[in-house]
Amino acid sequence: MGISEIIESVAAVKSTENLFNHYSEAHPSEDSADAPRFKRENLERYLSAFEGRDIPYLLIGETPSRYGARWSGVPYTHQSKLHEMAELLGIEDRFHRPVAQRPPSGPSGTSESVWRVLKRPPPLLWNIVMQHQFKYKDGQLRNRNSILASDRNANREALQLLVQTFRPNLIVFMGTKARNAGERIGLKGRCVRHPARGGGPEFLRQMAELTT
Repeated sequence: MGISEIIESVAAVKSTENLFNHYSEAHPSEDSADAPRFKRENLERYLSAFEGRDIPYLLIGETPSRYGARWSGVPYTHQSKLHEMAELLGIEDRFHRPVAQRPPSGPSGTSESVWRVLKRPPPLLWNIVMQHQFKYKDGQLRNRNSILASDRNANREALQLLVQTFRPNLIVFMGTKARNAGERIGLKGRCVRHPARGGGPEFLRQMAELTT
């Protein structure tokens, strides 16, 4: 039980017509052939930074955004913020930049809210579904916000291994979808408002109460 098993479990999830596993497959129009390996190595470097540390809380969201962890491999971290993540973790910035092209957009609003509450010692960040859930709307690729039972169950092992390996002091679910999905696989914790759809101020207030 350890980091390698967690990453292997995440990478083993099969892509479907509405789920893309960026840890095991390269997108033909965005990624180089090495991108999935770079993303796995980024995730490994991220998790390794928490070994032997006291983890104040594990913050669990729903799913990666298109230009966040799908491109960087690190939860809630836009590729442009990997250097800041290394500084926050107190490690040398050896993160890959897996996608050579400039992301068409900056960090998502949810990621920006998460970064506003990050401080040392940093929490561990994760998602119920670690692969990118997507849909097509008006011919364009969009994030899909619902959590399918099949996707949740496919990620059950990795999340359980994560909790067993790092034993955070507290689990915090970001939104009721993440809480409900977590409870279905036996996890208990506190639930805060998801920052999307106008929930940012409430999310920040609740996180401040939890972390002070």
